[in-house]
Amino acid sequence: MSISVNRPISTRSALLCMAACAFLWSTSGALIKMVSWNGMAIAGMRSLIAGVILVLYLRLAREKLVVNRLTLLVGIAVMLKFVCFTVGNKLTASANMVALQYTNPVFVLLFSAVFFGQRFRKKDIAVAVATVGGIAMLTLEGTGSSTMLGNLLGLMVGITTAIMHLMSGKAKSYAESLSINIFGNIYTAVLMFPFFFTGGGLSWDSASITGILLLGFFQQAAAYIFYGFAIRNAPTLSCTLIAALNPIFNPIWTALLVHEYPGPLTLTGFGIVLVSITLWTLSNARERAKAAG
Repeated sequence: MSISVNRPISTRSALLCMAACAFLWSTSGALIKMVSWNGMAIAGMRSLIAGVILVLYLRLAREKLVVNRLTLLVGIAVMLKFVCFTVGNKLTASANMVALQYTNPVFVLLFSAVFFGQRFRKKDIAVAVATVGGIAMLTLEGTGSSTMLGNLLGLMVGITTAIMHLMSGKAKSYAESLSINIFGNIYTAVLMFPFFFTGGGLSWDSASITGILLLGFFQQAAAYIFYGFAIRNAPTLSCTLIAALNPIFNPIWTALLVHEYPGPLTLTGFGIVLVSITLWTLSNARERAKAAG
């Protein structure tokens, strides 16, 4: 039995893949909070499960794991993203974490300006100011499980995601792109392994087992498989729109499953970050499409 990752699929099927990916990503906050383990152990076990699944997937697809400087180095940024996101979710509200992660396009802009000489435009400055204002609201309220350390880790997720996007764009094939994610999972599983034994070990209650299996198999491995098909066969603008389902539904799942409810200031800051970056991203996509033809 084999599958083909390079065979084109219809745009409709690709958009359905992106919707499935966004749906699976959106469960992360609630599932992490369901698991009673420490954040480091969750990150390690999630990546262990996901890494095994993705390697098996590559074998079924008759593709080889790509080992080169790009996959090995960008895998480090992916590992930092995974660890910061998982630990941060234990220390702050899901609405905070997902909004802070969603700031990654602003960091892409900043890095591009600093390292590649890209000029700022008026709308770039406007979205940066709006994002900073939204982040300030997220961090000021401090309701529920929110802590300053959790918010800082969320900001680190935005930074490492930006690095991952900038460098992953250099991947020349589906296998190379997926290999970056696989190495990120391998690094995370290996480095977080000692934390399986801290604090008296892991509690294997039904909620924790269910949560960690769903995180590894579906929220991580299956989501990135769907994403690979979507991004190669659907317009970037459409993928951007559908990906916004992740930050929208993430705090909803957390409210429904673990009864974590963000306060009004957090919701306002969340909305400012989400709306400003989404509109800015869509505006950029339209400009590129217009310039192309």
